[in-house]
Amino acid sequence: MKKISILLIVILSFIACDKKQPKYNLFVEGKISDLKLGTIYLQAFRDSTIVNIDSASFNGENEYFKLKTHLKEPELMLLLLKKHNNDDYMEVINFFAEEGKFEVDAKVTDFTKAQISTSSENQEKLEEIKKAIKHFNDEDLDLIKEEFDLKDQNKSLEAFERKKKSMERRRYLYMVNFALNNKHLEIAPFTILSEATDLNIKYLDTIYNSLDENIKYSRYGEELSQLIELRKEQLKESETQILQKELSEEPST
Repeated sequence: MKKISILLIVILSFIACDKKQPKYNLFVEGKISDLKLGTIYLQAFRDSTIVNIDSASFNGENEYFKLKTHLKEPELMLLLLKKHNNDDYMEVINFFAEEGKFEVDAKVTDFTKAQISTSSENQEKLEEIKKAIKHFNDEDLDLIKEEFDLKDQNKSLEAFERKKKSMERRRYLYMVNFALNNKHLEIAPFTILSEATDLNIKYLDTIYNSLDENIKYSRYGEELSQLIELRKEQLKESETQILQKELSEEPST
């Protein structure tokens, strides 16, 4: 009986240890062509800080790497490449991580253009929003050049200002529609948090209320909820200050 009790305790101890160590559910594998010496890091955002989650080193024998971790829910993560023969050479790409396998095909000469293959819908939508953001950023650069030229020629900026406001409106409406069309994915609240935090509160409320319930309670859904509450508090404070100023300026009777 004593031997059986000891055996039972040992088995229960193994079970307890297994529960404390969550199984890996994210696997990032791939190759970086022509890389001789270096290290690739899998990174995540934790309390406004970027931390290393896993890493793999290259010693000239092969170009392949494997990284892994356990995810509680989908989130944006980073891959940072550092070449050992050049401490100043560091390049980063981001991807929307979730359970499953991500395959990376990259070249050391152009790591930021790495191809990432996966069945993740969040990652697919991340690539879509990246292209849209690049398009809007290119328009911004064109507008900066146009503004500089107009000022240099002492021409009116009235028509330019209308064009600029129209572009800004198109950008924000695109973000709103993107979030509404992907309300079942974590990428929806993430996009607003990263690209459109200064949206009108009415739009922020509409987006949050449209999210699927599980997305509302995701990390980015809760952060969006917190942003909305903060914006509402700031609006109340601003309205209160304006009212107090108006009352203080009223002539006494």
